[in-house]
Amino acid sequence: MSASFRSLWELETSTFGETRDSDPAVRTQTAIVRSLVDALEHAAPRSEAATGLRWQLLEELARLSDRIQRATIGR
Repeated sequence: MSASFRSLWELETSTFGETRDSDPAVRTQTAIVRSLVDALEHAAPRSEAATGLRWQLLEELARLSDRIQRATIGR
C-alpha cells in the first residue's frame, strides 16, 4: 500500500494524536521504531550491523503502519 498525501496529512493532524493516546500497540510499535532509528544513528553507515538495522527498521515501520491503520479503522 503506497502512502498518499491525504494519509500522511491525517497522521500529522488529529488522527495520529488520537490513536497514539488510545492504542498501546501503536505507542509500543512507535517506541520500537524510535529505538531502531537511534541504534542506526550510532552504527557505522556501511557496516553489516547498519544494513541489518535498516532491514529491521523497514519491517517495524510496516508493522507500525498496519497498527495505525487498524487503530484508525477500529474507532
